[in-house]
Amino acid sequence: MTYYNTTGVQGEQLGLFTQKANTQQQIIYQMFKRSITLTPSICQRMCEQQGNRWPITSVRRAITNLTKDGLLEKTDEQRPGAYNRPEYVWKIKQYNF
Repeated sequence: MTYYNTTGVQGEQLGLFTQKANTQQQIIYQMFKRSITLTPSICQRMCEQQGNRWPITSVRRAITNLTKDGLLEKTDEQRPGAYNRPEYVWKIKQYNF
C-alpha cells in the first residue's frame, strides 16, 4: 500500500492521492538507485532540487514502504539530519544470488 487513507477520502480523490503516493515512491526509489545510501532529509532535499516539494512525512512514508517491500534496508549508520538530530541511513537492499 502506497497511500494510507487516514482521512477516509473516497472515489476519484482516493485514486488521485494513491497515484501521487505511488509516484513519490517510484521517484524516491530511483534516487536510492543512483545514490545507494540516503537519509530521509537528504532524500527530501534531492526531491526539492528536482522540483518535488514533498513533506518529510511523505518521504519517510515512501522509505518505510520501500523497506517493507524489500527494496531498501535500514542501516545501523546515523548522520546528522534536520536540527542536527541523528537520522538513520537507508540503502538499496543487496541480494546475493
